[in-house]
Amino acid sequence: MSNEHTVKSYEEELQFLKDSLIKMGSLTESQLSDAMDAVIKVDKDSIDKIIKSDEEINKFGSKIDTQIMNLLVKRAPMAIDLRETISSLKISQDLERIGDLSKSNAKKVKPLPLDLPDELLGNLKRLGELVMKQLNDVLDSYVNKNFDKAKEFWGKKMNKLMT
Repeated sequence: MSNEHTVKSYEEELQFLKDSLIKMGSLTESQLSDAMDAVIKVDKDSIDKIIKSDEEINKFGSKIDTQIMNLLVKRAPMAIDLRETISSLKISQDLERIGDLSKSNAKKVKPLPLDLPDELLGNLKRLGELVMKQLNDVLDSYVNKNFDKAKEFWGKKMNKLMT
């Protein structure tokens, strides 16, 4: 069964939503990377950039919320389209939350001393790399509609939380 729609504008709206979410994801990845660098390098000068990127992420989130509400009202998606639309809403909210946490962590750099212990910096770096990989994997599975990869990620995440 084909996933093509008879109304071309509907297909374009779905693609525009996906493109917006991909841009938001890319911006969030960049902000998270900058925030991790700011924490690891105790780079107090980059905090303003991180705060500004959080404002952009929030704007993307609002834009995507509006797109989704318009899509739901105007098109009343069903089946796979509805699942993808609702998933987009949830992903957008999670990306916005990641942006908020990145900003919050970056702000905590200001009062830190410039010479943190190497062991602490190493642990922070490893944690940051793990978080970046997970975010990248999740966004990649969304972009490529790799539902098996998404389920695998979810299973691993749940197993770690439960053990």
